[in-house]
Amino acid sequence: LAAYALPAAAAAFAWGRAGARTRIARARPLGLRRVWRPWSLPAYFGLQAMSFYCGLAWLPSILQHEGYGEAAAGSLLALTNAVQLAPALLVPVLAARLRDQRPALAVLVGLAAAGFAGVLVAPGAAVLWMLVLGLGQGGSLGLGLLLPVLRGAGAAAVAALAALSLSVGYLVASAGPTIVGLAHDVSGGWTLPLLLMIGITLAQLLPGWAAARAWTIGDADLGRRPEGPAG
Repeated sequence: LAAYALPAAAAAFAWGRAGARTRIARARPLGLRRVWRPWSLPAYFGLQAMSFYCGLAWLPSILQHEGYGEAAAGSLLALTNAVQLAPALLVPVLAARLRDQRPALAVLVGLAAAGFAGVLVAPGAAVLWMLVLGLGQGGSLGLGLLLPVLRGAGAAAVAALAALSLSVGYLVASAGPTIVGLAHDVSGGWTLPLLLMIGITLAQLLPGWAAARAWTIGDADLGRRPEGPAG
């Protein structure tokens, strides 16, 4: 696993050399204390990522509890992850053509919640629920990555919103598997954890509804534009 750090270290070295040759103008803060809308982006991204990581961590254990073997449970998780690829790539293309992304948000969240609910009430049809879950979660990820691009009116604004979404969002998401694990320890079963995962998934609608509404923040809100390479 540590070998994955090698390409990241190489990329960090390359970006460090490029940054040393580039002058970046210091920008004013985005003013997030007085502008509430940008916070909807990391809140939505964090909840959709939390939903994904909870499933990634615990679905195999849940499926084994329902009678599936280790290999079958792992294959079902692989299935839902593979299905996510297509909507993750297609949803941004389609949603970018819409002025208002809230209808797409509602469909994707509904699919993901239905996938978890199906495992809860009819685990025997797990193949179907993994397909439904994969479509919803993959599309939700694609939408979460697209929204900072749509909401930022300029390169600096897009960069700031993307950094906010990813840094805060993944920090929020990292708590999900532990919370679900604690719910299992407390309840002694998997009903409460699944209900919690359904709740986390549906909670995406709250910040997502604000994030998917048509609005933008421009580079002027950040201060001066970044300068080009020195010399």
